[in-house]
Amino acid sequence: MNLPDDFQRYLRSGAPRSGDLPEFPLYFEIWPEGEMDQWNNEYQVATYAPGFYGFAGNGGGEMYAFGPDGAVYALPLIGMDAKNAKRLAGSWAEFENMIVAM
Repeated sequence: MNLPDDFQRYLRSGAPRSGDLPEFPLYFEIWPEGEMDQWNNEYQVATYAPGFYGFAGNGGGEMYAFGPDGAVYALPLIGMDAKNAKRLAGSWAEFENMIVAM
């Protein structure tokens, strides 16, 4: 999957790859770019949530993923299914604005 341009810029900027959010799932940790495909394959995202692409986890059973519409979602690792996706933000830029300053 081609990652959204604003997300790629964020990764190149040296900005924090982990942080807190004001609401559930509360914490995120972005996976290393070179491991994103591996994690998506291991979690079988294409099988259980077609059109989604995971890029981070919360350490507590949730994955952050871009949806087919470019929005950011939380997907449960157990019971993963597109119908269980919780929309968190309409884009990476919107998600980035939710990150709690440390």
